[in-house]
Amino acid sequence: MDEIRPTLNRRMREILQLIRENNLEVSLPIDNQEILWDPVFLEKLGVLHHVFDLKNNKSFLQGDQPLFIVPNDERRTLKSYENDNFRYAEDDGQEDGHDVEDDDEYTAFEFHEEEWEWAGILDGLETEMIFDDPYPDIESWGVELDSQGGQPRAGPKTVPFVSSNSEKVGVASTTDMLQLEGIECLAWYTPKGSARRLWGIYIQRYAAAVVAESFFRDMDSRYEAWCLASRLILNHEYFHFLSQYHCDRTYTGEPRTERYAMYDRFWTANPIVAMEEAAANGYAFQRSAKTNAEKKFSEDFLFWMPEPYNRFKEFLPPVGVRAVVYQQEHRTSLPALTDLNPTSNSVFKPTPAEKVPIYFVDFVPEGHVGPKMVTFEHIVFSKAVSKRIKKGKVPEGVVKKLRKTILALKGGTFDRVKDLNCMNSKTHFAQKNLNGGWRAIWAQIKDRNGWVIVFLGDHDEYQHYQTVHGL
Repeated sequence: MDEIRPTLNRRMREILQLIRENNLEVSLPIDNQEILWDPVFLEKLGVLHHVFDLKNNKSFLQGDQPLFIVPNDERRTLKSYENDNFRYAEDDGQEDGHDVEDDDEYTAFEFHEEEWEWAGILDGLETEMIFDDPYPDIESWGVELDSQGGQPRAGPKTVPFVSSNSEKVGVASTTDMLQLEGIECLAWYTPKGSARRLWGIYIQRYAAAVVAESFFRDMDSRYEAWCLASRLILNHEYFHFLSQYHCDRTYTGEPRTERYAMYDRFWTANPIVAMEEAAANGYAFQRSAKTNAEKKFSEDFLFWMPEPYNRFKEFLPPVGVRAVVYQQEHRTSLPALTDLNPTSNSVFKPTPAEKVPIYFVDFVPEGHVGPKMVTFEHIVFSKAVSKRIKKGKVPEGVVKKLRKTILALKGGTFDRVKDLNCMNSKTHFAQKNLNGGWRAIWAQIKDRNGWVIVFLGDHDEYQHYQTVHGL
């Protein structure tokens, strides 16, 4: 399948050119049209990262965000989490008719700091730390730019670019690249069956920011714009994975990837006739844009792309699925869309039994912003939560479970996120697997690195806190 994916060679040449421009000491292969896509080499350079394996895009995109470290200007201050609108029960000095100070039997367990070995976490907010801004050169969000009517609003920021009709590495703005080649200049799917390339979904780390800054600048939040762009890009590429997965699944010949390889050759030779890119955009649009505002922003972005990408509205599910199934089988132009077999979309119904690897190309061109995946280098408690634990107001099983999660996550990266669920705010995690229906809320705080656990309480307290703080 290698010889029918010249686009992947062009992407590799662009990445290597970026490295040449920014690191003159690295020894790189001489540029040529048939340059080797070497993932091991890119990993050694720190350019390519296998960030996670994706089995169900719906649960990932709707349930496991936040994906990125939140920009500092969009975070809340620690004080805002401890305002006067919320009180833990014991803050009133009374609980269940008992005087908290006088009734030692009320304590859930007796806390000994040495036994729990939590000094660094419980007292973390009292330790002076130098804030390391994850995006020191980021522009203010919402700055008015001269553009309207669905036209891109970002600047002329250029990157290396090899077009399909050129042998040389040139330069182009990212919006021009999108208009020439669609999403595949920012992210792409490498099919299974390649002898030279690791299969999976590849995403440029600056891709979400490029789309957000160019097309979603009127959204209230930069972070929400990043998330919408991420959903569109990942859902588009995930559709390509589904396309191959179900093509291989229903093929009875050997090797199982052969029919998809034949279809891929047809698609590469007839990019305007094959409608998979339109179907992928239709799928991404339906799965990613939920509100009317998100739909309008997404339409502006998707209509900006070339044919057939910009025909996405003709190929919304299930029409797009039917078109792909037909062309995988027949490798010809489509008949009238109304003539497509209405039951063929059932081919895509079974949930994939395997995960697709997701790789980030972690190299951001000068002048661009690269959203950073969440990490867990620093985890501490807010003073209110620390005080509650130290005073023995938290059941021992809750403390043990929370401690276990923290120790498992601390120092880890995004692929190790476990037992944390995204809240409605999209920028906070809720931990719901604690004993007795207790909950913890994890937040990224303004002018602080890492995570602060700003709330720890039972189910009723959690619901009240969530309402009061708009989470």
